[in-house]
Amino acid sequence: MQIQPKIAVFDTKDFTPEKPLSPQGSIFTYYPSTNPEALHYHDFFEIGYCEKGVGIFNVSGEPIPFNGKCTSLVYGGQTHIALSINKEKSRWHFLYIDLNNLFATGDIDPRFLSKLKSCRWDEYEIPNLLPYDDHPDMYELCRQIIQVGGERQKPSLDTIRGLTYALLMRHEEMFVPKTKDKGQPSSLQLQRELEDVINYITERFAEHITIEDLTRCAKMSKSNLQRKMIEFTGRAPMQYVQYVRMKHASVMLLDKSNSIASIAYDTGYTTSCFNRQFLKEFGMSPSKWRSCH
Repeated sequence: MQIQPKIAVFDTKDFTPEKPLSPQGSIFTYYPSTNPEALHYHDFFEIGYCEKGVGIFNVSGEPIPFNGKCTSLVYGGQTHIALSINKEKSRWHFLYIDLNNLFATGDIDPRFLSKLKSCRWDEYEIPNLLPYDDHPDMYELCRQIIQVGGERQKPSLDTIRGLTYALLMRHEEMFVPKTKDKGQPSSLQLQRELEDVINYITERFAEHITIEDLTRCAKMSKSNLQRKMIEFTGRAPMQYVQYVRMKHASVMLLDKSNSIASIAYDTGYTTSCFNRQFLKEFGMSPSKWRSCH
């Protein structure tokens, strides 16, 4: 079994107080693949906004559907990947920000960074993906930061600092503390222990997967894997496989040119099994879901 390792997209040694952004002086436009890809993580702040398209944005093991304009905010250490669902790929713009270097100069006290909840993101439930209809202000803040950072001339770091400060403070208002039993591992610790198996499922969810595949991938016993997966995702390993498949199916159903039989096949089911599992997950049949959405 070959497992693709996690990768760091950028090395933070390239960031400086004069250049705390990447890219700086240009805008990074990204069209996520329609083929499942490996999760990755890095140790800096990533912001992005989607202009159009549908897909899945997986953050820290949670597959989050998106449809049209939305904003993404991903903190250092959170595994993530964006995936388009249909051939007309979604269009995103991303910017990577080293917060320590960004706030190393300027009028905003850099000590506020150590007090941010995002420095302890594993202690909170975080809405990493924000639909435009619910949060147009966050979309506009991200868009402005990326636009200013992409100016051909030297971008105004003072403007970016102010906008980023507002973005961070506004996002923190949405954080919800997690309930955690004494002695229970942190979300970050569990993510690190489970990242290979989460990555394996993310890349191969449409294939035939067994619990034996997952225990070999995780390099731990079935009972240990079961306990850790429930702690991290709220679901047992094979339940999580079904959950990822259903999240993808729910987005694929938005394309009415795609038959339910083909969606079932593309998510690893026969049609009858797909219908049963979808009804169990969403409380309605795939055809009913399609007509409602």
